[in-house]
Amino acid sequence: MNKKVALLSLILIVSLSYGCNMDQNQVNKSNKSLVEKLPNKNQDNKIKWSTYDNERFNFSIKYPENFGYKESDNGDGATFLIGENDASILAYASHIIEDVSDPFGSAEEYNLKIEQKELDSGIEVTVIKGAVDSNYHYEIIYLADDIEYHFISVTSVDYYIENKDKIEEMANSFNISKAKNNKDSNKNNEDIEQI
Repeated sequence: MNKKVALLSLILIVSLSYGCNMDQNQVNKSNKSLVEKLPNKNQDNKIKWSTYDNERFNFSIKYPENFGYKESDNGDGATFLIGENDASILAYASHIIEDVSDPFGSAEEYNLKIEQKELDSGIEVTVIKGAVDSNYHYEIIYLADDIEYHFISVTSVDYYIENKDKIEEMANSFNISKAKNNKDSNKNNEDIEQI
């Protein structure tokens, strides 16, 4: 009888061991197929960028093609990420109206951080950023020739964290042609005065 119990125990142990290995193999196959379905980080690095050009105020900005955009009716700029519930990005310009315009109002109203930054185009801008309720506000402002230029990203904090590199690269690409030309002509005037 002891031999039968020992034999049955041995068969049971071998069966359980084989069954566990089978289950582990199935888990490994499931994990492998799950990993294959995850986005490849190398593919994420290959973002296709396009450029939005604004003829009314002579500025341009790069944007990821999958963001898409809609130009405003009056031609002052564009809204990106149409249809996203937790994200909105605007790039626009407007004439400064004395005693009405308040380009830095968002910083004061929401007590946001203000700093200076140089864009890829060489233009020095003001950056306003910080959390507002459950959103993250990231804005650049440039003032030139009675025109205020804005890039404003208001997204959920999670969306901003996931897309920070894209949003900031987009902001850094903001190029104000007219302002750059004025900066160059001002430098030339300074050079002439020194002579």
